[in-house]
Amino acid sequence: METLTLTRLEQSVKKNSDLIDLNLENLNESFLVDNFKTHNNLKSTKLRKEFNQLCKNKAESKNMEEKTLSFESKKIYLCRENQVRDIPPILNPIFKNHKKLYLMGVPGTCSFIYSILNIMETDFLLKGPIQKERSLDDFRNNIVYNLDDLYKKYNYKNKRFKKSVLRDNILSSKALLPQTINLIADYFNICLVIIDTETHLYSLGNDYRSDSRFVVLLRKNSYYQPVLSTEGIHSFEENILEELEKILKPEIEIDKSPIKSESDEDEEVEIPTELMKEKDYKIVKLQKIAEKLGISIFETGSKKKKLKKILYDEIKEKISPN
Repeated sequence: METLTLTRLEQSVKKNSDLIDLNLENLNESFLVDNFKTHNNLKSTKLRKEFNQLCKNKAESKNMEEKTLSFESKKIYLCRENQVRDIPPILNPIFKNHKKLYLMGVPGTCSFIYSILNIMETDFLLKGPIQKERSLDDFRNNIVYNLDDLYKKYNYKNKRFKKSVLRDNILSSKALLPQTINLIADYFNICLVIIDTETHLYSLGNDYRSDSRFVVLLRKNSYYQPVLSTEGIHSFEENILEELEKILKPEIEIDKSPIKSESDEDEEVEIPTELMKEKDYKIVKLQKIAEKLGISIFETGSKKKKLKKILYDEIKEKISPN
């Protein structure tokens, strides 16, 4: 007995040349195209139930995220050493291209210097541990070598910074003093913005200078991390402070008045024809006026400088003897 195949069936149909009338009455309506309905095979299966539960969990999770988003987005997290992560969402409005910015985890020891060198040295990120340590040593030696010039240029004497303290702190200490951080920022001629991750307050590590590049560090206790850019340019424009003021508060009020150098002050000091009140003068200015009048700023037979009141009275007597 031969088997009926598709080929034999096709040949048999082709041999039939007669027209055949088909009776289309009393057909099963469920087989008609107009009445065709797709059946959901997952309707009552275990897979369908798991799928429904998954969708339900996802919806509930989304609702929870929306409720907690405002709280979580305000947190500022740092990352571990040698890891990177996006900058915290709360800081996104500060930067124009925040999607191109990231945090870099640095060693806990000397984290400030590591952070600064990641910003200022283009190839520091690519160096190995030994090379990075050499870069740190070179940096320390260079800044100490230029300490005298920096001390005079930025008028640290008026800020009562001591050279010996700066030198010892930069060379031998792991925790840097605020005045040393100021020195390092001035050394690179940058304006340093520091954001505290715990208090959400920001401050400047040195004096405000509108013509300087602005760089940003995050700080948790005494640990620092830099804000870096995938484009390799890790500094920002002056308006970063304006954007920062919209979402965070300053630790102390930032003085944006122009900074006068020591040479500028020397040029401005003139012998007044009439003295103002004592409280209107700084001791430094009185000392310079006294020097121009030939009055010694030291006590007789001593290297100790005269008190402000004594110096003021002597200048006043010299200018207005009557």
